Amino acid sequence: MQQKNSEIRVVKYRKKNGDNYDEYHGGYDGTRKVGHGKGKERTVTDEGVVEEYEGDYLDGMPHGKGHFRRQVSEGEFEDYTGEFRNGLYEERGTLIRRFEDGGFEEYEGNFEKGVKAGFGHGKQKHVSGPKEFYEYEGDYLNGVFDGRGVYRKAGEVREEYQGKFVNGKYHGQGHLKTGGPEEDLEDYEGEFELGAPVGHGQGRRVRTSEEAREEYEGGFYNGLYHGQGHLKRSERSGLLEEYQGMFLSGKYHGKGSLQKQGNGGETYRGEFSHGVYEGKGMLKKTFANGGLEEYDGEFLQGRKHGFGRGREKYIDADQNVMEYEGDYANGKYHGKGRRTLTGEKTQEYVGDFRHGKYHGIGILRITDDEGGFEEYEGDFVEGELS
Repeated sequence: MQQKNSEIRVVKYRKKNGDNYDEYHGGYDGTRKVGHGKGKERTVTDEGVVEEYEGDYLDGMPHGKGHFRRQVSEGEFEDYTGEFRNGLYEERGTLIRRFEDGGFEEYEGNFEKGVKAGFGHGKQKHVSGPKEFYEYEGDYLNGVFDGRGVYRKAGEVREEYQGKFVNGKYHGQGHLKTGGPEEDLEDYEGEFELGAPVGHGQGRRVRTSEEAREEYEGGFYNGLYHGQGHLKRSERSGLLEEYQGMFLSGKYHGKGSLQKQGNGGETYRGEFSHGVYEGKGMLKKTFANGGLEEYDGEFLQGRKHGFGRGREKYIDADQNVMEYEGDYANGKYHGKGRRTLTGEKTQEYVGDFRHGKYHGIGILRITDDEGGFEEYEGDFVEGELS
């Protein structure tokens, strides 16, 4: 049955029962608060949780401006000051939460049906797990980051993101900067999907460990090096590898130049396929003992293959020196070439090769230190004169 207006009157009362109290001034029908009013109340549950409210009411529920505090323990509480609607946080307000472990959450902004929604500014600190501090300013939906915003995290790993969010995750166009232990950092601008980089973007990444360091600047695709880029890998003792050129899904692919250092050095300029030499290229290797290798020609799966000209100089334990200039296949001498081996005697072969051995028509000349020589001309098979 509809309540008659004559039964509603404006009252002012105070009630107290132990630690609980209720103070109210407004509409009342004899059993409950009706219509608009002001007041404050305090309740203590059997578990010792204390809830306090002071402000405006509508039909017995917080509605309008007010202040609510919920104390779980001495070190844990929730405190809200702002607008209410039907007992829930609504529109503009300030929310503070404190936790037993020293962590906290602070938010100032808009609410909808008790949760963060619209523009706001929030801070959080976690202590019990990783000692991290979060700060966010931007749009919220259903209590999580959603829309445009700026997110910053401080701790062992530092992070800053500016851009679009969906359901609390980086999603859409954005700019992410991270920094970690030692000199680790990442500076990336591009598209994100559910927290991970997707599509094309540009950025810089530095990763370090106790032994090595990797530094990259250039294009990305789905979080991997992609497009034009510059990569350096090094150990604490010095540079190991440097590449500048095209990448595909994190691997050298297309035209580029690669330089390696270690026990000697290696330089390559030319074409790559999925991380290995393939196509036209120029390769030069130097060795600590003075040896060298030079090749200008075609490669297949990282090996010399097809038309090309090369020169090699190797020095073995007996200080013999071998030099070759000619054609290759599958990384071996194959086709026309000249091979010279210098030691106590000098061997020189000019002619056909097959799978790294003399094979076909050729001339072999052996010369000693005193000017004597032997010369063989004819058809060779598997390194032997037939």
